[in-house]
This record gives sequence, structure tokens and C-alpha cells, in this order.
Amino acid sequence: MADYALFLRARFNARTGNFEENVRQRHPTNRFWDRVVKSGSTITPQGEKINADTRTMEMASSTQDTDRVYFAVNFIPDIRPAKIRFMCGLHQSMRSSRSRTASPFRTPNGDPNGEVQCDLESNRYEEIVVDGVTYFAIGPYSLVREPNGEQFESCFYKLTVVASASNDGVTREYAYDPDMDVETGL
Repeated sequence: MADYALFLRARFNARTGNFEENVRQRHPTNRFWDRVVKSGSTITPQGEKINADTRTMEMASSTQDTDRVYFAVNFIPDIRPAKIRFMCGLHQSMRSSRSRTASPFRTPNGDPNGEVQCDLESNRYEEIVVDGVTYFAIGPYSLVREPNGEQFESCFYKLTVVASASNDGVTREYAYDPDMDVETGL
């Protein structure tokens, strides 16, 4: 399967609490998904940017292999995040969702028999450079197959990603809530 990353940019001096919007929807630069490949300690985006504002990310989880997710943040000016945190919950308005658990993430990471994790955070980062911009990423987090997942069914989740940073004694937080679909039973 594949690794993906959600990339988010924020202006530290903006007091909105939001990550920057994409100016051009077909060419996202501030809130987007991309497939990434890790070789050694280097994580390389594949240039397949998917606008996180207009399209739900579709990933897969099977009994053999599963997609994995990174969450990556960049602050303008360049400031290292204090921590990145994300929460996951069932997408209640999707009546066709087959999910019976609130999150596709487990602890220990990727253990299908592990505890459901709805609230995860880290201050340990890997760096990913996209078009000359350095993002600080947490992950990868493996998607765990829904216990009742039948072949070719989808589970729909809401994510909320929050990152905080401090600069000159000022701490600010920024949030974003993309959707994520996980296809089970592949």
C-alpha cells in the first residue's frame, strides 16, 4: 500500500487559528494531501497534490497491508511546531459508513487488536521538503482495518488536526478538519 501526508501551512502572525486557504483550487499550496515515499531517513512527496479543501482523501486498509498517514505542518516565518495533535471521529452524516469504531488508528501503532486511538499527538518530527518549503511531520500512522469491514466497503471519518507553535513568548494554535475515507476488506 502507500504512504500519504496531509500538508498544512499557517502564518504565525495571523490570529485566525486557521491554516492558510488554497488560493488556486487546482494547484493547492497550503492545504493538500500528497503521496510520499520514505527511503532511509528521507521522505519525498510525489507531486500528486490533492486539494484537501475540495476532495476527501481515500485510503485503504486490508488484512495484509495498509496505507499510512503523516500529518505535516509549516509555519511562516519558519518556526518549529511545539506539537502536532490530531483527533479522529466517525463521520456521523455519512449514512453509508460501515464503521463501528471511532477511528482507524490503534495503539500500538498498526495493531488491529490494539486500543482505538481518537486523540494522538507528538512533538517528534520528520522533515519533508515540498517545493523548497520544509514541513515538520508526525507519523506515519497505520490505518487499521475495521473489525467488521467487508469487501469493498468504506468507513468515513472526520479528522481535526491542531498544531501549536511558540515565538518570542507567544504561543498560537491552528486547526483544520479534513475528511478521510478508508476502504476496508481489500
